[in-house]
This record gives sequence, structure tokens and C-alpha cells, in this order.
Amino acid sequence: MKVKSFSDEFPEVKLCSGVYFSDERGSLKKAIHGNEIHELIPDIKEVLCTSSNKNVVRGMHYQEKPFEIKKFITCIKGEILDVFIDIRKDSKTFGKHGEKILNEEDSLSLLIPEGFAHGFSTLSESSVVVYLQSEDFNPEFDKSINPLSLEIDWKVNDPVVSEKDRTAIKLQDF
Repeated sequence: MKVKSFSDEFPEVKLCSGVYFSDERGSLKKAIHGNEIHELIPDIKEVLCTSSNKNVVRGMHYQEKPFEIKKFITCIKGEILDVFIDIRKDSKTFGKHGEKILNEEDSLSLLIPEGFAHGFSTLSESSVVVYLQSEDFNPEFDKSINPLSLEIDWKVNDPVVSEKDRTAIKLQDF
């Protein structure tokens, strides 16, 4: 598995390249393997799978201290625009975001560290996204930022957003 910084602006976010193989039987996607598992996300507390329809926007989700979450994200069906935003108030990149298209036929995944909110939009007819998370979901510390309050082109028409996310705090009020 190859691991590199997402960009010079966001060196703590990692772009991971695993293995993708397909033939007449179907496909195999090995998103994370080897010692990198323990180096990137030492304690995996949760594995989540979400399915979403076209134009769904999920996010921007995070957990507050002391239950911050590191997330390893890969798309195993369809195509998504995966987005993260720096919510560390003392960071030089506070409020800035990065994005990457992930799909079922690539070998890519993103590692989103603590201190970042995360979300995605579904670009294909449907998507399935798998997350490995470093902490358990804690409803008392679970928060979100309204994804439509951000200056992000989600690349969808008529975004479908949950009530929780639609009524979440705007980044400018964060």
C-alpha cells in the first residue's frame, strides 16, 4: 500500500493507494493492508458502511474532544466526492477544505485525522462507502456543520441532506 500526503496544504490528511483488480468474475478492492493499518489507525473501534442515493450529501461530521475520530474512507460502490474541512481553530488552514473523487474502480482511500469534519456527496446513481474509525460513536460529542453552508461545489443537483445536517451550525458560526 502506498501512503502520501494529500497535499502540501493538508499534509496530515493521507491519500492511500491499495489494490484494485477486476476480471470476468467481478472485482477485488484491498483498501488497507500490511503494517500501515496499525501505523495509520492503531485502534479501529468501528467499521461503518453507508449506502446513499444520487445527489445525497452527507456531512460535515466530527466528534468533539475527548472523542475525536480519525477516519479511513473508501468507496466500494459507485462514485463519491469525498470532502474534509479543517476545524482546528488554531490551525493555519482552519476553515479550508480538500476534496477527492473516490469510486469503486480505483484503489484510493482517504485518511482523515482528528480535527477535521468529513462528508461526501454521491455522484453516481448510488454509492456504498466503508469507514474505519478510531473511536466509537458518541452521541453527546457528535456534531456536524451544515454542508450547504460551505463554499463547496458538491457536484450534485438538488442536494438531498438530512434534517440533522440541514439544521447544523454554519461554518461561519462555528
